[in-house]
Amino acid sequence: MMAKTRKIKGVRAVAARTSRKELLLKMKDLCVSYGDYEALLCYDLELSPGEIHVIAGESGSGKSTILKALLGLTSYSAEVTGGSMLFAGQDVLAMSDKERRELLGDEIGLIAQNPAASFNPLRTFKKQFEETLESHGKKLDEHEVFHVFKTLGLPTDGRVLSSCPYEVSGGMCQRIAIALLMLLRPRLLLCDEVTSALDVTTQKQVADELLRLRDETGMGILLVTHNLGLAAYMADTISILQDGVCVESGPGVLSDPQHEYTKKLLHDVPDFEEVLRAGKAFPEAAPKSVKLQDVHKTYKVRGNEVQALKGVDLTLYKGEILGVVGESGSGKTTILRQICGMETPENGEVELNGKYQYIFQDAYASFDPRMTIRQSLYESIRNAAGRDGKTAKPGRLVPEYEELIESYLAQVRLDPKLLDRFPSRLSGGQCQRMAIARALVGEPEVLLCDEITSALDVTAQREVVELLVRLQKELELSILFISHDLALVHSFCDRILVLKSGEVVECDEASAVILRSEEPYTKQLLDSVLTVR
Repeated sequence: MMAKTRKIKGVRAVAARTSRKELLLKMKDLCVSYGDYEALLCYDLELSPGEIHVIAGESGSGKSTILKALLGLTSYSAEVTGGSMLFAGQDVLAMSDKERRELLGDEIGLIAQNPAASFNPLRTFKKQFEETLESHGKKLDEHEVFHVFKTLGLPTDGRVLSSCPYEVSGGMCQRIAIALLMLLRPRLLLCDEVTSALDVTTQKQVADELLRLRDETGMGILLVTHNLGLAAYMADTISILQDGVCVESGPGVLSDPQHEYTKKLLHDVPDFEEVLRAGKAFPEAAPKSVKLQDVHKTYKVRGNEVQALKGVDLTLYKGEILGVVGESGSGKTTILRQICGMETPENGEVELNGKYQYIFQDAYASFDPRMTIRQSLYESIRNAAGRDGKTAKPGRLVPEYEELIESYLAQVRLDPKLLDRFPSRLSGGQCQRMAIARALVGEPEVLLCDEITSALDVTAQREVVELLVRLQKELELSILFISHDLALVHSFCDRILVLKSGEVVECDEASAVILRSEEPYTKQLLDSVLTVR
């Protein structure tokens, strides 16, 4: 009732559409190294026109390395050390950079994980669509654009085309990037974690649109994802990668896993039956950490007023974990901005009792890339000491701060050896836990968590959530947790607030919202969830 799955038809279904001899992409014994580090070992892949192959695994397993090697986008330190890659019979590794670039767009399309990096931030989407289509011998047809926009849940009144990338949310920017690739219709589409920034409804819409496009055009799709529900819904065949090695591959990997690593990944996927923390009920008179009453917030975008919050009421009790869910653009992050004072509402009251820390969705971007983790934590400790009226100690690292740094690392259960790494050298889960460690420096009573697990693989998600549950209990924290993962929120939150277009649809105990809701919008969100079970 609540979750959609698509039966994996496997290679036999693909064979009905096309002969396996007509391979679109073939990789044999592909090996990629970053210096002495072997990122990918002897990877094999055969992809036919009209086939969808999913590559799944934890962060750092080598998934994106495969796509980068195909496109020639590996960093200067990376090298293809062995194997072969053929696209439509052409030796990709023997191509010049110019020849590879000519493949992009007409033959091969890439939808990247970070959509903002795909666009010029200072030019409108319309101008960039025109330039891209013109470079491939096509003209912009707004009627066709709006048809694609509609299928992706994007506004069709012209506002999006006249906007710049910085004026839209991350989820909307991702959908716009997908729309552009749909207009180009390449023979092979490479998707690198394309749904990680999207809400459940949009994930389902994007998946259905990619399936429709595949059926209409015979396009082959190579999809990298940590979302095993999406993999089960879309894939004809699946590869599971662990530390650069394909441990299992085939059409029935998720329905009948054989390798222990695959079984572990499936175990870590949150579902609506699992509860990591028993929810607690709070009487209305209980002490409150955060209270919003009739809060309104309006933004002006290119002369137009957009109501982001419309009379929002919200209460976070002391010691409570409150989950906030809703589609992209529903106002979830806007609520956090009002709470922490980054913005001021036009109307309504915002009450915050106690110190807070904000943990951002993009952990990497929240750290200075030029500083080691040790230096970043040291700076946070110095700043906190200065705010508390203590003597801040500038200069080099000092023993008492070293002890504090190691104590915060112990709280988030990370190896002190990671302290001298730069953020880019950490996995997504490690970097997010470092962000939590940094947040603890300020001794907060309230944690504001903005989609902090959305970019993480299922194992890292579970580790971060279990960490939050433990810290909440040990430190008696109040946590406001924003997410689009309904199963994850249900597993550890006391209550769930559902937000739609800036208005509260319902707020109740987690089990009541997930298992017994009568609200049509909540049911729509639940029906859009893609699961492996």
